[in-house]
Amino acid sequence: MKYSIGDVMRLVDHSGLKPYLTENDISRLIEEAHEMGNYAVCIEPIYGQFARSYLDDKKYGIKLDITLDFPFGSLSTSSRELIIGDSEYADEVDVVVPLGYVKSHRWDYVDADLRAIVGAARDHGLVIKIITEDGYLTREEKQKVYRMVIGADPDFIKTSTGFAERDYCTSLGNATGATPENVEMMSDVARELGSEIGIKAAGGIHTYQEVERIIDAAKRPLKPEKLRLGMSGTRKLFEEMKAKQVV
Repeated sequence: MKYSIGDVMRLVDHSGLKPYLTENDISRLIEEAHEMGNYAVCIEPIYGQFARSYLDDKKYGIKLDITLDFPFGSLSTSSRELIIGDSEYADEVDVVVPLGYVKSHRWDYVDADLRAIVGAARDHGLVIKIITEDGYLTREEKQKVYRMVIGADPDFIKTSTGFAERDYCTSLGNATGATPENVEMMSDVARELGSEIGIKAAGGIHTYQEVERIIDAAKRPLKPEKLRLGMSGTRKLFEEMKAKQVV
């Protein structure tokens, strides 16, 4: 196998995004991330202050990643800017593209929104990842959205929320989560545009084989500044790799 357990685990944003999670669940998530050597924990904003205090008390060097306007990308631009500014506990934010504008092909609105929210994140010293929700997009829309996201100059372009509606994705011939094909398309578009933007693959990643294919497709250095894996099933992957003695 190409990549060691350390190579992979340090790229992971260990995610707990179900709406019914409790403070105890968030504590466990953080402890798991610490044990497995993950780069960040990715949570809903309701637990931002709790997680920040927990991380600081434990003196863990794990980054705190908060999802905003998630998973629908349906708030107004001014609201999105406001909640970014209110994310004082976070190190990083993951924000969905304005999906209604995308599907309406209101590319002027999409561009203005992306530039505004990236600017807001920059103003507040936050790493920002823009989620394209690939499963909802045709191939032509993917090409357009990838270019617009990269043009807005966030830190990362991200594949999926992991919450996409399966029937609609299937109607477009898409998976609901990350695929190597879409990751490779992101990488290729970035190269065409002369961008070294980071890539985050998230949604439906469970096995080492899937991880290896995604890493290869991303064509990025094995550094969390340029490549991330968003996973809720990190423990399963960790145990699989341990069992196969990937060290």
